[in-house]
Amino acid sequence: MLKKENTFSAHFDKLGSLIWTQCDGNNTVSDILDMLTKKFPDEKNIDQRLILFLQQIKSLGYITY
Repeated sequence: MLKKENTFSAHFDKLGSLIWTQCDGNNTVSDILDMLTKKFPDEKNIDQRLILFLQQIKSLGYITY
């Protein structure tokens, strides 16, 4: 049988990278949104981008909620 690695590589933009590091089971979506708006105050549609990113990584099986 082939053995599958327990790790993977992904290339995220600056928002995706920060969101990914915050998906630790302790932060709520609201916590992550607050952090994003403070770190990137000039980004447009940050709330919609957060939700879309979470939906995408959930559909890939990387997170559950």
